[in-house]
Amino acid sequence: MRQLRSARLHTLRATIRLLYRSQPRAFVVSAVASLAEPLFFPAFILLLQRLLQHITAGGAMQITPTVIQLGIGLLALLLVQRLGIIVRDASSTILRQEAWVVISKRIMQKLPSVPYPLFENNAFQARYGLVIREAAQRSITLVDSLLSTAPIFFGLLGLAITLFTIAPLMVLAMVLIAIPAGFIERRFSNAMYALQEHTAPNQLRMEALTNMQVDAPWQRDVRVYRSNLIAREHGALADAYLAQLKQLTRRFLGLRSGAVLVQVLGFGLALTAAGELIRRGQISLASLAVLVPGMALLSGMLGSLIYHYRELLESLNYAETLFEFLTTESFDGHLATLPPPAAALARAGLA
Repeated sequence: MRQLRSARLHTLRATIRLLYRSQPRAFVVSAVASLAEPLFFPAFILLLQRLLQHITAGGAMQITPTVIQLGIGLLALLLVQRLGIIVRDASSTILRQEAWVVISKRIMQKLPSVPYPLFENNAFQARYGLVIREAAQRSITLVDSLLSTAPIFFGLLGLAITLFTIAPLMVLAMVLIAIPAGFIERRFSNAMYALQEHTAPNQLRMEALTNMQVDAPWQRDVRVYRSNLIAREHGALADAYLAQLKQLTRRFLGLRSGAVLVQVLGFGLALTAAGELIRRGQISLASLAVLVPGMALLSGMLGSLIYHYRELLESLNYAETLFEFLTTESFDGHLATLPPPAAALARAGLA
């Protein structure tokens, strides 16, 4: 377990270095904008709480210069946050394309050193062919997962600390009940990658058959001979892949649904606890007006973090294989050392 964690941290550092070298300016702007965005949530909660406290001070609604200043501060905070999102999206778009170009160039430079027999080997196609063929798409998801997970994590941390000052036990309970869902999503991510690796040779064949369907000579031949060979073969491969995918999703459906049910029940208990605090007079109306939407936001951010955590793990799995391919000095004798395509599937318990 410790070795796996160390390997993922090494892959994460290598990925960050790759993205930085792809386009330093876009990377820095995206990183700064992404890391600054989480400050919005605790700042908004604190300003809103102070605004409500000043409005309801003395037991009656009143508009004071302080209330006006706090209202202007809220509007300015919203403006800065929206502008930050626009800047981050623009820079991350450039970073995605630059990363795709850099990764594609490095793959193209590496491919001539790969012995031809490996391209006919299913194990090679399963382990490296999948990453090579999906380099463009995976480079985009890699950037997105990195730039999404970090701000969500820090935003969640800031929001939790802010709400912790109002209702510490409720916040602690919400965080604890989300931990099982994180473990389940990690297992689901590993299983999905294992499935993609296992079915990579057949997916390559499906892509080739799809290209044949729009190839003029093939269209001429199948019409002359009135053959449905290509469509039949493609359909058989697609059905086999979908059967395995459905089996995998069914297996995790119950686990993921159970984790979500626990989170919803936990949120319901948190609201019940808030009602009890109100009944005992242990929480003010202003704090309640912040706590209820804040807990809903905390619950949503926990779910979003768990989802993006799974996406990040899946992207790191692809990145690890990509870096392994790019850093292999010689592929001589590599044919014998490659694991069978089903090895990863067996490790995930899906064979």
